[in-house]
Amino acid sequence: MKSQAGPSSRSPWRVFALATTLIAGGLSPSLADEPPTPPPAPIQEPQQAPESQPSQAEEPADGPTAPPAESEKQPPPAVPTPAVPPAAPTEPAVIPSGQLETILVLKDGAQVVGRLVSIDDEKYTMLIAGIPTRFAKENVLRVMPQPPVEERYRQMRGSIDDTDLDRRVLLAEWLRDRKRYDLALSELDSILKSDANHPRARELKKTIELQVDIDKAAAQRKAAREADKGPERAAPADPESDDSRESEHTRPFPVLSEDQINLMRVYEIDLTNPPRLLIPRELISSLLTKYADDSLLPATPEQREKLYQTKPSQILDLVFRLKAKDLYPMVKVMEDPASLQAFKREVHQGWIMNGCATGRCHGGEEAGRLMLKRSRPTDAATYYTNFLILDRFRLADGKPLINYEEPEKSPLLQFAMPRNLTTRPHPLVRNQAGVDQWKPSIRSVDDRRYRATLDWIRSMYRPRPDYGITYDPPLPKGSLQLAPAPNGER
Repeated sequence: MKSQAGPSSRSPWRVFALATTLIAGGLSPSLADEPPTPPPAPIQEPQQAPESQPSQAEEPADGPTAPPAESEKQPPPAVPTPAVPPAAPTEPAVIPSGQLETILVLKDGAQVVGRLVSIDDEKYTMLIAGIPTRFAKENVLRVMPQPPVEERYRQMRGSIDDTDLDRRVLLAEWLRDRKRYDLALSELDSILKSDANHPRARELKKTIELQVDIDKAAAQRKAAREADKGPERAAPADPESDDSRESEHTRPFPVLSEDQINLMRVYEIDLTNPPRLLIPRELISSLLTKYADDSLLPATPEQREKLYQTKPSQILDLVFRLKAKDLYPMVKVMEDPASLQAFKREVHQGWIMNGCATGRCHGGEEAGRLMLKRSRPTDAATYYTNFLILDRFRLADGKPLINYEEPEKSPLLQFAMPRNLTTRPHPLVRNQAGVDQWKPSIRSVDDRRYRATLDWIRSMYRPRPDYGITYDPPLPKGSLQLAPAPNGER
C-alpha cells in the first residue's frame, strides 16, 4: 500500500479545532483521528457548559416541631424502589432552518461537531463536512446546541491580539465556512489595514467577494424570473439550490453526490497525514466476517475485539491492505485530505475560478470539450466535480491534462502560462469582435501559483486510483462525449 505525503493546509475542521481546543474531554481516538497540531496559541471558542441538575433541598417547616412520642412513632411503609431509567440526552426544542450547529457528546466521551439536520425516535442525523452522518440515540449522552455565530465570533475575537494577523485570518475562514461573509470581510478589511500585502488575507478576501458577487447575481436573476412568472406561478425561493446559481441561459450543471465525494476522499487519503475519520462499528464487524480467514487480521478473538478500539487510520490501513473496496463507502471522511485541500486552495480558488472557469473561457457554452462549473466555487460539490473533470480530461492527442509523473509537463500548467513561455500555448479565445480575450493565469515558472500547482500534483495519490464513479460532464451542443480514461489501482 503506497501513500503520498501531502502538504499541510488549513481545513475548515482545522479552523474549528483551533476554536474549540479547550472543550472538555476532546475527541475520543476511538472515533476520530486527531487533527494536525494547532499553533501554540489557539483561538478559544467558549462552549456551553453541560447543565447540572441541582439537588432538591427539603422545605423548612413554618416553626419548630416537637418530636413525636414513642407511641406515635410508626415504621415507614415498605414502598418498592422504582427503577431509575438512564438519563436521556437533552434535545433542542427546535431545529432552526433544519440545521443547528451542535456538539453531540457520546457516551464513550467523544464529541462530534456538525449541523443537526434531524431527530427521530432512533437517531440523530448530523451534517459533518457535507456528509450526513447518523448517531443512534442510545449512544448519545448529551446534545449541546451552540450559540449564534455572532456571539461566538465576538468572544473569539476578544481573545485574539490585534497584531496576531494569522489567527485573525483563521477566524475569517471560520466565518466564511459558516457563510457569514459580512463579518469575514469586515475582519479581513481590518487585517489588510495593518498589512496590505498579507497573502492569505488578500486571497481569502478575493474568494469571498467572488462568492458574494455570484450569490447576488443569482438572486437577481431568480427574482427577475419570478417577477416574470407572476405571483400565482412564482415558485418558493430555495437559496441553497445549486441550479438557481447557474445562468438562466445554460443547462443545469451535474455535480457529484455527497457519497461520491466521500468515496473520492477515501481514495485520496495519505495515511501519514490522515484527515479526520469516522469508522463505524459495522465496518469492523463486516471486516471480521468477510475476511475472517485472511492472515492480515488478528488470530485470536481477544485481539480481534481490540480492533474496535483501534485508531480509525489504522483500521483504514487494514481495509486498504485487504483491498476491501466494498467497505470504502462505509468510511466517513469528515474533511478533505491534504492533497485535495491544496487543490481547493491553491489551484481551484487560486487561479482556475478566476481564469479557466470564467464565462468567456471554460465556464460558458463556448468552452469546447472542457466545461467547468463556475457557480458556488467554495462548495465541495463544485471543486470535487471540477477536479474529476480535469483529472479525466484527455486532449485530442490522447494525453491527460494533468501529468502526475512529470507535473511540470502538465498541459494544465502549460495552457495557463504566457504563450511565449510554454511548449503548449493556449488557443486563441476571440470575442464577437474577433479580439483575443485570453489572459494567462500564471505569469512564469517563478510564479507562486506555478510552484503551488506543482506541489499539489505531486501530493496526489499514485498510482492514480479508479474511483469507480460514473460521471458524464456536460458538453456544449455539437460536442462528442468521450469515455473516461482508465486509471490505476489502489
